[in-house]
Amino acid sequence: MSSRYQHHKQSTGFSKRKRVRTILICGVIFLALFSWGFSLVRFISLDPFNIDRVQISGIDPSLTTALEAAVLDSMKGDYLGLLPKSSTFLYPKKAIENVIKLAVPSVDSVSISRLGGNELDISIKEKDPAAIICTDYPDFSGADTSETGFQIGNDDSCYYVDTNALIFKKAPAITGDAYHRYFVPGLVDNESSTTDVIGMYATSTDEFNRLQKFYTNVADDGITADAILVKDTGEYELYIGNPDVVVIYFNNARPFNDQLANLLSFWTTMNSPSRTKAATTTFDYIDVRYGANVFYK
Repeated sequence: MSSRYQHHKQSTGFSKRKRVRTILICGVIFLALFSWGFSLVRFISLDPFNIDRVQISGIDPSLTTALEAAVLDSMKGDYLGLLPKSSTFLYPKKAIENVIKLAVPSVDSVSISRLGGNELDISIKEKDPAAIICTDYPDFSGADTSETGFQIGNDDSCYYVDTNALIFKKAPAITGDAYHRYFVPGLVDNESSTTDVIGMYATSTDEFNRLQKFYTNVADDGITADAILVKDTGEYELYIGNPDVVVIYFNNARPFNDQLANLLSFWTTMNSPSRTKAATTTFDYIDVRYGANVFYK
């Protein structure tokens, strides 16, 4: 037998043994990984690491029972049919936050931590109101803005909104100017008592932010702003005390800043010392929708 033939036969045998060894090594690694993964799944699924209780604080106690049940329900099922969502190591934190915020629009932030292996401690912070909106029309009957603050009308129709104009909570009866106040009667059919506006937007976020800025600028310039009526045609009515209620008409057809500048110029002129020496100037309405031509009564 030639040396060349022997060398070829030895090379073929070596390659075959190498392939077998590689297959064996891969098989051992696979079995080890499978065994490790199976053990990990079994470990994670043990009862000591299964969340079955939820403790919620920072919100109306009457809501906690239903909310706790909703959170537990969001942890039912498995990931890929293997890993339980209720595991203390794998619970779906973002999904829990979404469930809470969807159920309770007044929630601003959610803090979640584990209490041992079976319980979650959920702390909720509610939103700070940006303003109050009422879904009916203003009631001027008996209003005396110089003493009692603007009469907001039917307290049952007033709610808190956040900075995005989202209605998130019923507002109690409040007097004074702690919050900007808006009337948005176009939101609901006031003949119906079944409309739930919580979770709805009072206006678009952009419109609300522009109105908030206008409202603040009016007050900063020394005019007592009491409320704004928001119509669904891009028209608005600002109510101020003088000391009786005065209606300021403005709209979104022209920049709010221009209309405010015309109002301030008119207001300063009409209330100058030379004009008010004999008597206080009072108005029924002032209309600033037409540029420098300010109409009034």
